[in-house]
Formats: sequence, structure tokens, C-alpha cells
Amino acid sequence: MLAEQRAEQTLLANVGKVVEAIRTLTKGNLVATVYQIRLVANISGEKANVAVARALTDGRIEKYATKVATGTGTREVEAYRMATLKGRSHS
Repeated sequence: MLAEQRAEQTLLANVGKVVEAIRTLTKGNLVATVYQIRLVANISGEKANVAVARALTDGRIEKYATKVATGTGTREVEAYRMATLKGRSHS
């Protein structure tokens, strides 16, 4: 039971880091891909994936498709942004 509570607290802390990373990236007009979120939040790939999934499930963020520049053109990627509720950003 105690281990489960600790795991939940760690997950929620990582969700907070993910949300802050998305805010930081989007404020700078950058695309918030999982890789970029991971770098800004300074968490491992699996922890980032789990935290992004939880934030999506909780409705704090939303996923969208966009294009990013590559060396020879563009490619489509999945990116994340803060969810909006009735025209306002959800915190």
C-alpha cells in the first residue's frame, strides 16, 4: 500500500513536470513532442510516456498532429499542448 502511494506521488510529480515542460515549450513557440518534453522535464523516456498518458487521461493536455522541419523537408509528428476548456487554457 505504501509503495503504491509513493508510486502515485511520483507519477503526479512527473505529470507536473510534463505540464510545465509543455508550457515552457509552447510559450517559446516550439513543438512539444514527447522527446522535447522529456528533455525539458529531465525525466526518462518511460516516465515521460506514462506521465503524458496520465495528463491526457486527466484532460490536462491534448494531442495533435503537426509538421516539424527536417534536414531535407518536413515530417509529421504527434505533439502536445495544454487542453483548453471554454476558450481558456486548462491548468
